[in-house]
Amino acid sequence: MTLSKSQSGNNSRWQYNRVLVLGKKMYAGSFTYQIANAGQGIDRKNTTFEQLR
Repeated sequence: MTLSKSQSGNNSRWQYNRVLVLGKKMYAGSFTYQIANAGQGIDRKNTTFEQLR
């Protein structure tokens, strides 16, 4: 899954890898990122997202 944000003509991007969705939660095993004017890298920590209403 890839998320992107554009601001003042600059783009930042986050790519979540090994995504698993169960019910209202989404799990990602790692993610890579590229931040406009700041750099890029990879984070190997698990990330959990939960649906909010």
